[in-house]
Amino acid sequence: MVDPEHSVFCDYWHSRDASLRSPRGSLIEDIGRPRVEPSFMPDVIDEVMKVPDGATLAAMLKLAQIIGRKPGASTSTNFWDMMQVVVQQMRAQGERGSLVTLIATAASAILTATTTPTGWRSSLATSTAGCASWNKKADLLSASL
Repeated sequence: MVDPEHSVFCDYWHSRDASLRSPRGSLIEDIGRPRVEPSFMPDVIDEVMKVPDGATLAAMLKLAQIIGRKPGASTSTNFWDMMQVVVQQMRAQGERGSLVTLIATAASAILTATTTPTGWRSSLATSTAGCASWNKKADLLSASL
């Protein structure tokens, strides 16, 4: 499972502290929450990866180059995690194979401005990770395709 920056699901999955709250919401629409939802069932999830917003937006740009259309933010968050699986797990174990994912929605009007290099860089100006480093990582990950 992927969980965007400023969401509490990943932290809850590790701690089981239902009182967790995030003071702000995520930039990534449709996934993640600032509080634990009562319907969240952590015991059916094998692994959770926290994905910084900068990584999602860099993945959005890279995936758009690959498939020729603008993917949504949640799809891009999932794509980032999928590429981490390729690099960190499959390659480390000497495995080859295919990974399959779904592309649920295209980029929304809210995030359309962030799917241009200047737009997403300005939207993440306060990111501690630094947009340039995420963009470079997205280039390196996609080179392995």
